[in-house]
Amino acid sequence: MMSDLIIYFNDIHSMKEETSVLTKRVFDYHATTAADILHDLHKLLELTFITDDTENQP
Repeated sequence: MMSDLIIYFNDIHSMKEETSVLTKRVFDYHATTAADILHDLHKLLELTFITDDTENQP
């Protein structure tokens, strides 16, 4: 997950080097990558708080 964030910021930095304007390509990349990262964080939260004990509770 940390590597995903590093890659994300490196890619955004590279895109900024190409153009200082927020283009559709940059926005689309940000939207899809941010959504993927948030999904991964959500799954991590679920895995952290859902244990064998809590799954068996009514």
